[in-house]
Amino acid sequence: MIAEPAHISAPSQNPAPQQRARAVRAVAGCARDADDLAELLDMLGLDPADARPQPQHMAPEVPEMPAPRGRGIPIAELTAMLAAAGFTQEKCRTA
Repeated sequence: MIAEPAHISAPSQNPAPQQRARAVRAVAGCARDADDLAELLDMLGLDPADARPQPQHMAPEVPEMPAPRGRGIPIAELTAMLAAAGFTQEKCRTA
């Protein structure tokens, strides 16, 4: 008595992009050459581009840096402040 082959039905939904990517890589690892890979992928309904699935979400936008508040100190004013505090070029060079 010959056993009848089991009836296999295809899944009702397409696999997720990550599953397709893993399948393409698994088939590529077993293929003998590029022609063999192309044929196997075609049989399975896969595309070589499936090996790199697109990201599920977009990268978050980087918020803009706020403008600095206040004003910078002019060099002349900074020099005067340092001189008033006792710092001179000669002291800084010997320190």
